[in-house]
Order: sequence, then structure tokens, then C-alpha cells
Amino acid sequence: MKQLFKIGVAIAIFFLGFVTSKYISIPYFRINNELDPVALFSALVSVIVVYLFYIYIDKDKEDRVREKDLVLGRIEEVYQLIKDQSFQITSSSLEYSKAAANTKRITVQLKNIEELLKATNINHHKKEFDEVLQQVRSVKDLLTSYKAPKGELTQDYIPDIKVEQGTAYYSPNRMKQINSAYDALKTKVLTYQLKINRA
Repeated sequence: MKQLFKIGVAIAIFFLGFVTSKYISIPYFRINNELDPVALFSALVSVIVVYLFYIYIDKDKEDRVREKDLVLGRIEEVYQLIKDQSFQITSSSLEYSKAAANTKRITVQLKNIEELLKATNINHHKKEFDEVLQQVRSVKDLLTSYKAPKGELTQDYIPDIKVEQGTAYYSPNRMKQINSAYDALKTKVLTYQLKINRA
């Protein structure tokens, strides 16, 4: 249907030009009433070649846009996943095994996106991609790792993470760090998405 529309527009433009040339005369410009078959054939071949070239370029461009839209959709899914995960720990606690699994899931999805970008020959912006992965590791460390301070601990000391019966409880200070890390991760994913969009 789209091809028929394009052909119809081309024919309409041709006839409009033909009718216009019949009724409008330009001084010092004359059209020869004789047709040279070689010149006519050459013009026809040129028009067909240009049209076919245009269709090929247009199809390639459409395919590229479609591929990029699919990749951007996958990046949007990762962004939503990060957003959902950041809301899961608003109560200062999270199932400990889930904390590690969540960041692992983000990493796996990001690596799948990188492979998809390589397969479609879209620039995957390695530097920005590595920054996103580094930020995911930072979030994971904040969610799962804890180093006890050296020296003697006071009675009012609150550990950054306390794990009881498979649930991790985070100190207010650690919660601030986690929220800040998630915000930074979301910003880096959006920056990466914009880079891919401009590629």
C-alpha cells in the first residue's frame, strides 16, 4: 500500500509538470517537440535507478530505526527494573538473597543489550556502558557487603548491615548511600539511553 502511494505521488507530480509546461511559456526557453529515443530511454533508466536506490536506502534506514527502537525499549525495561528495585528497600530491609539477585539481573540484562547492540552494529558506547556496570557493582556492594570497623566498638554502634534470618537490615547512613547509588545508577542508565538514541 505504501509503495502504491509513492508511485501514485510520482505519477501525479509527472503529470502536473507536463500540464504546467504546456500552459506556461518562459521567454528565451523553447522545448523541442521531437523526442530523442536514446535521451528518453536514458532519462527513464536514470529515474528508475534513483527510485530503486531511494527505496533501498529508505528500507535500510527504517530497519535501523526499528532496531534502535527495540534496543531503547530494552534499556527502558532495565531502567524500570532499577526503579522497582530501589522502591523495594524503602523500609530499610530487604531479603539478603534478593539483594544480590536483583543486581545480578540488572547486569545480565545490560550485557544482553550490549550483545544486541554489537549484533546490529549500533555503537554501544563502551565507556558509558562500563560506567553503568561499575555503578551496578557499587549498588551491589552497598546492598550486600559489610566491613566491621577496626578497634573497639562502642555500645551505641549501629552496623551498616545486620542480617537476621535471611533479611538484611540497613542503618540510616547505609540507606542514604543506597538511595544515592540507585539515583546515580538511574542517571547513568538514562545517559546511556540518550547516547544510544543519538548513535
